[in-house]
Amino acid sequence: MAVNSAQLNPADIRPLSPGTSWQSPIWTVVFVSGLILAGSLFGHATRSAGLLAAIWPTTPMLLGAMVRWPHLASPVGWATIVLGLPLDNMIHVALPADALLQAFADLVGIITGYVMFGRLEPVDRSLRHPMSVLYLVAIVVTASATAGLVGIVASPLFFGRIPISSWSVWMATELVNYIAILPVVLTIPTFSWRRLIDRRRRDHRLWFDPSELTPALVFVASCMGGLLVGGPGAVAFPVPALLWCAVTYSQFTAALLTLLFCAWTLAAISLSHFLLLLDNVSQHTMMSIRLGIALIAIAPITVASAISARNQLLASLRHMATHDPLTDLLNRRAFGVAARKRIYAATQFDQPIAFLMLDIDHFKSINDTYGHGAGDEVLSRLAASMRSGLRDDDVLGRLGGEEFAVFLSNCTPENATIIAERVRAVFATTIVELTDGRHVTATVSIGLAVAEVAPASVEPLMLAADKALYAAKSAGRNRVVRAAPDQACGSAASPAR
Repeated sequence: MAVNSAQLNPADIRPLSPGTSWQSPIWTVVFVSGLILAGSLFGHATRSAGLLAAIWPTTPMLLGAMVRWPHLASPVGWATIVLGLPLDNMIHVALPADALLQAFADLVGIITGYVMFGRLEPVDRSLRHPMSVLYLVAIVVTASATAGLVGIVASPLFFGRIPISSWSVWMATELVNYIAILPVVLTIPTFSWRRLIDRRRRDHRLWFDPSELTPALVFVASCMGGLLVGGPGAVAFPVPALLWCAVTYSQFTAALLTLLFCAWTLAAISLSHFLLLLDNVSQHTMMSIRLGIALIAIAPITVASAISARNQLLASLRHMATHDPLTDLLNRRAFGVAARKRIYAATQFDQPIAFLMLDIDHFKSINDTYGHGAGDEVLSRLAASMRSGLRDDDVLGRLGGEEFAVFLSNCTPENATIIAERVRAVFATTIVELTDGRHVTATVSIGLAVAEVAPASVEPLMLAADKALYAAKSAGRNRVVRAAPDQACGSAASPAR
């Protein structure tokens, strides 16, 4: 049966515009101030009398935030840091001069790191390349060394240490802070509940797979084992588990577990817990321990970075093997695999499904009149029209030439008709502008087959939609024709018109 081809207004199909209110100056001040406050509270909670904090997250969090979210590196953001660091230190430090010097050291380290990160490519700033960790180490060593230069002045005045000792202790402390925390901030993923739900649904995976926790549980057990055994070697007990986590989990998760290891170890040492079972630990020993922990932390971060680069390469190769290079839609083989997966899922829940076959009208004449470049542009525009008019969970594919297909999951006949007509109407109003100033318009014919209950195979739907497509062509093109219900179930009857 032919569907009423009432024109839809393309303006009614509006893409979601990303919210930008959180990037306002007010939110910048709130966010940066919150980082300063949270970091200082945690840092001062791990400070022992007369010693630097076991871990001071403020500076690496601020540097990472500036690199990770560039809008924070605005004049408002930097002004908040310049004013916030001294004010925060004055709350916890008795001498104002001490607070100013410590704030100045933190600011020097942040500025140094930010300038050096600015010279890296985005892939290196997010640690998605094997060389990225090498660049990270070079940056944090430089930032820690420059901040330690201020420590040469501060430590003799307020801690009674000699300059070279002050520089080495300050640098070692900052180095651990940066290496432990900075990778976590730089690899924070963009999270979407909807994308997670769709991926789990497509892969037929449980919300919670106990086997995924095995590396993390081994990591926790190794940390507990270190506490029980004690001694200097206990700090290395979690290393094999951390490497396992780096191979198994995402880059962000591996960095987060590495941070937990560093924070747990340093806090246990600073608060005189029984991890090392050492009495009267010298300053040189503490510096050596901190540098050792920093070197341990580099290992899982490096492995996670290499695994991330490998996974991205494999994903790129898989994408090239399964997608059409012109339209970036699934190719014929990949579309068939995806459709079979969706139809299997639909049969488990007795969901209605629909299948669309699309063919650009008079496509050969477009190629003959305007050239194959214009034809390629028309194909790309149809693909864009399909994406704008379909749902995220629908499967799109280019079967070959000017022929396309769509699999609609959990879609009633009425909704399938609306979706098909929307795609047709949007494409019919699309104007393709060529480089020579000419304009091309085209239309598309669509065959639609719907099954109220998903069949065991997608082939009957595909055949019925294909016959409906030929009916749309015969009826005058630029229209949607829906196959009779019995054809979607595999009947050999010709489509209703």
